[in-house]
Amino acid sequence: MPRVTEGPLAGMYLPDYGGGSTVELLASIVRSRGGHSPHPDLQQLPSAELARSRCVLYLVVDGLGLAQLERHLARGQGQRFFARHPHHAISTVFPATTAAAVTTFDTGASPCEHGILSWYLHLPDHGVIATVLRTTTRVGTPLFPEGFDLAGYYAVPSYVASAADHAGLLSWGDIIDTQFGKAGTRWQDRRRYDDLAGLVACASAFAAEPGRRFAYVYWPRYDGLCHEKGCRDPEVDRHFDDIDAALAQLVERLAGTDTTLCVLADHGLVDADREHCIDLATVPGLRDTLATAPAGDQRQMSLFLRPRRLAAFDEVYAQHLAHACIRVDGEALLAAGAFGPGTPHPALHQRVGDVVLLCREGWQMVYTPPGTPPVFMPGSHGGMSEAEIRIPPGGRALPVRDAPAMTTVRIGISANFFHADPERAVFRHKTLQFVEERMAHALWRAGAVPLMLPHLHDDAGHDAVLATVDGLVLAGGADVSPTSYGETPQKDAWRGDAVRDAYECALIERAIVGDVPVLGICRGIQVLNVALGGTLWQDIGTQVEGALVHRDWQRYDQTGHALRLDPSSWVARCYGGVDALAVNSVHHQGIRLLSPRLRATAWAPDGIVEAAELTGDRFAVGVQWHPEWLEAARLRGDPDAAGWADGAAIFRAFVETCATRARGRC
Repeated sequence: MPRVTEGPLAGMYLPDYGGGSTVELLASIVRSRGGHSPHPDLQQLPSAELARSRCVLYLVVDGLGLAQLERHLARGQGQRFFARHPHHAISTVFPATTAAAVTTFDTGASPCEHGILSWYLHLPDHGVIATVLRTTTRVGTPLFPEGFDLAGYYAVPSYVASAADHAGLLSWGDIIDTQFGKAGTRWQDRRRYDDLAGLVACASAFAAEPGRRFAYVYWPRYDGLCHEKGCRDPEVDRHFDDIDAALAQLVERLAGTDTTLCVLADHGLVDADREHCIDLATVPGLRDTLATAPAGDQRQMSLFLRPRRLAAFDEVYAQHLAHACIRVDGEALLAAGAFGPGTPHPALHQRVGDVVLLCREGWQMVYTPPGTPPVFMPGSHGGMSEAEIRIPPGGRALPVRDAPAMTTVRIGISANFFHADPERAVFRHKTLQFVEERMAHALWRAGAVPLMLPHLHDDAGHDAVLATVDGLVLAGGADVSPTSYGETPQKDAWRGDAVRDAYECALIERAIVGDVPVLGICRGIQVLNVALGGTLWQDIGTQVEGALVHRDWQRYDQTGHALRLDPSSWVARCYGGVDALAVNSVHHQGIRLLSPRLRATAWAPDGIVEAAELTGDRFAVGVQWHPEWLEAARLRGDPDAAGWADGAAIFRAFVETCATRARGRC
């Protein structure tokens, strides 16, 4: 998902149109059902893969953005469904709001094509700001007279309607019977439910019926609670648990129906307090610059300006709004492709606004019409922050065919050792083998079952443990012994762990021969290099002139630096083909002579190799940083981790690689 690095949108996130957004997800679904779309498939879930399933359900949990999902998982929630299945980031549309996103889910069209841009939508030809999904004006009066041709007026294109398979809209409450719901979409089969139990019953019954089919399944209550209570409220957490339990039950009921279930969201939300909520109706001088009331949502507002009051608006913005939001010309957003690809809706330019205000982090906006009570909602959306734009699942759908689908990708983690120590208070004279818990948690959240691979001290043991897994992670830990690459330790403190080196080198050799993917982390990239014939700096700080501080014992995993990346590398592709990242740094050894079987793909500013990958057709990648600690810091919201790479992306991509290679070996 592209992060804007320059211009007025610097720091914001644009949707990943062209291969990684909900527009492309719908294109994959529509094509898999015998329909057509002008948009390409979602890269992570091509239509050919979906076409193998008789039934496809795409189930939207309104408001459950990826940041919120990862927060719940970090709290230990979601163990029945969400934590058991991989989730990968894709992007929603812009604006990141229910009105724009669900119209895309309904039709397969981008906001550029369908023109439904926000909850409060400017309809200049009728002289109103409409609450579009409710077909009322902003103050609640009927929008059009009875019998008005709403479908003809909105003129929303629908690629979903081109599908040859039976199509169903399964939704909560009276949504399926609303005027917009009937006018803006073209579903032949509409079914309602009133609670999560009803959703499970309705969706499973639909999937069990004969014939090829697909359905859009919608659950809005999570979003509603976040608006009312804030994203971190205990009631939101309890409702997430209810959703998790319902989805686990749905998976059980879908067994044997040859169904693919894709669970995702329409947008994420962010919290703000009352002190950081600006009511545009109270901003001094603003109303005098506007031709009509603002349209939009809490995190983005479209303003329609009086031409002779542009200079006055600039003054108002500078004095009262610039600290809370950025201003972007509507034409600039259109030129940037923010509303997506496709043929623009005839009314698109009229609805965008002369100026669009996008909230900065921690802020939101409202507009209170005269005579109506002010409304504040702690949770809000609509803007261009990462938390609002990124949603699960990134195209990793859950196939449910002959049995309840659970996580089947098993990742082995090499063990750390506490060797026998007569001075240790517990397990004296005993060797302990263990895994640091954040590594296991990161793999579990990425959709794998993590398993420690014990050192069994014989070749048959190495073969046996590797035979149980689909991938191998070489974990961080003690130094690689210089004796393992033909040198003598320059200090006793650098003697490392030769026993562990031999154990991991044996695993590496067998994994590569057996086509088991390998991911080396910190020490892991070093032992991978040594196993394949390379050497190491015993201590970067004393052996490499002008080196950065790669390990600070006081700051430990809060130490970090920038990287230069080969944009064609596997690591770069985990982040959309970027050429730079910022990561943590907790090592004092590093690659000196690179193995001839590896190619370097990332470098620190001092030239130290920070990532490398195996050449040829087998898969082995090493990174010098700790992505599992990056992920943990990000989930905790540590200020030191601001701007660092998303560590979870490495694990999600590795699990996907292991799953793909495992299928190829079957």
